[in-house]
Amino acid sequence: AYSAIGGDGFTRRQRLPSSQGDALVPDIAIAATLALASIGGNCKDVNKSTSTQSYGKIVVVWHDNRFGQFEIMSADRMAGKWYSSAYGTNDTRVTQAQEDSLFPRIASDSRGNFRTVYHDYRRGRDNPWIFMSTFLGSKGRWDSSGQGGTDMPITPTGAGASLHPDVAIDAADGVMTAWHDD
Repeated sequence: AYSAIGGDGFTRRQRLPSSQGDALVPDIAIAATLALASIGGNCKDVNKSTSTQSYGKIVVVWHDNRFGQFEIMSADRMAGKWYSSAYGTNDTRVTQAQEDSLFPRIASDSRGNFRTVYHDYRRGRDNPWIFMSTFLGSKGRWDSSGQGGTDMPITPTGAGASLHPDVAIDAADGVMTAWHDD
């Protein structure tokens, strides 16, 4: 996958994080100064979502089956450098659940934190729930199940199947989520 930087007329392309496998999603939207990027070639990482901070940090999240089931992964870009497996460092595992974690969406707040929401089958294949994981900007790491922390359940007890969430953060750093409920 590639992005183009807007400041030079979208002519300079940057490679985005990817791994090997089959691509299932044709394109993604990149926030701030990045344009559209296409997932091409052989990728097993799908459904990317991107957020940026005013100070320039960009975080990309996606679901990826490199562990035999789909987990949420992340990579970031700071000071013009990608920190990902595509550039010789490691991608970060955000979730570590017994079942698939899918369709992440991400947003950032004014304090340098990132929130990602996704639907997850850890409570049963017939009843996916929405969970949220947080990147703590002050500590520079994810507080999530994939990093020894916890994921916050968002779906209320007794809800039906909760799928395809989205997240937004307002000017007062209030986090809002929305999803499809069966």
